Amino acid sequence: MKVDREIILIHEVSHQFSESIIALQNIFLSIAQGEFVVFLGPSGCGKSTLLRIIAGLDQPTSGFVEHHCGQVSTESFPIGFVFQDPTLMPWATVSQNIHLPLKLAGTSISDSQGLIQQQIASLGLQGFEHAYPRQLSGGMKMRVSIARSLITTPQVLLMDEPFAALDEITRMRLNDDLLSLCRKQSFTTLFVTHSVFEAVSMAQKIVIMSPRPGRIVDVIDNTKPTDDPEQWRVSTEFAKRCAYVSHQLRLHSLQATSEALIQ
Repeated sequence: MKVDREIILIHEVSHQFSESIIALQNIFLSIAQGEFVVFLGPSGCGKSTLLRIIAGLDQPTSGFVEHHCGQVSTESFPIGFVFQDPTLMPWATVSQNIHLPLKLAGTSISDSQGLIQQQIASLGLQGFEHAYPRQLSGGMKMRVSIARSLITTPQVLLMDEPFAALDEITRMRLNDDLLSLCRKQSFTTLFVTHSVFEAVSMAQKIVIMSPRPGRIVDVIDNTKPTDDPEQWRVSTEFAKRCAYVSHQLRLHSLQATSEALIQ
């Protein structure tokens, strides 16, 4: 996956839900074009909140997110968002669900057929064009959700624990397919997970966040010796990397707990 110039700058972002609940505290991170960045941390540390702020769905209490070419607004900056729940329209077919973003932009489904078929092919959905969500497995529903998010050709894809509810075999297959899409289409991916295995398997950069208030406590370079995910997962270096990332997670969680007790 090609990594180029900076595409997102998160500058001293903090977010407070109430006087007593601070979700994020002084987040600073630079993300390069084409990078696959995984956010890893305990539940409640603000990972999902940070994604929503990057997408422009929420506003930070302080700080800002600057997008490519100095844009602070996301209005003209194409971003795709995949949630943990596929959130498909149950009354619509696979093709109609994928078409939704273009429909909202005023493009008819007949004029969108080329783009829809392209996404169906890239996500392995051939033969399911006229199926309804109730007829799909969990993994297939998630493929439709990803296809829908990519049909507008976003520069950045945000993914909030998209595979958490899937079985291990389906999850691994989708991990591999997503990495293949990233390499082919060169979009930047920001991915939230609780799985160390998934993070080390996929990321180029692993961002470890502390328990609330969420802070970035470590950024780990996860350069891989091969682009073959299966070969990477069975390597000795993969096992060592997983052990190291797990250790860093535990270490920073213990440090945060100790600091909270002292205060």
